[in-house]
Amino acid sequence: MRSNPNWRNLSRTPVLFALLALFWGTSFVAIEVGLEFFPPVLFAALRYGGAGVVVLAYALATTDRPLPRTRRDV
Repeated sequence: MRSNPNWRNLSRTPVLFALLALFWGTSFVAIEVGLEFFPPVLFAALRYGGAGVVVLAYALATTDRPLPRTRRDV
């Protein structure tokens, strides 16, 4: 096998799909448990707030401009 970068990405794909399935499948259990401790609207707000923090952290790590600066950037 050659050291082509495409082969590395191809071998990593099944692992990423397995992680996706794991996170997706456990989210339903996490929601059931979370709703025992928080009201539904508050729990939804916490989930979306947490997701926003994760997306912003990803944007900060991968781009030089994570937030739009002008109306045109939106």
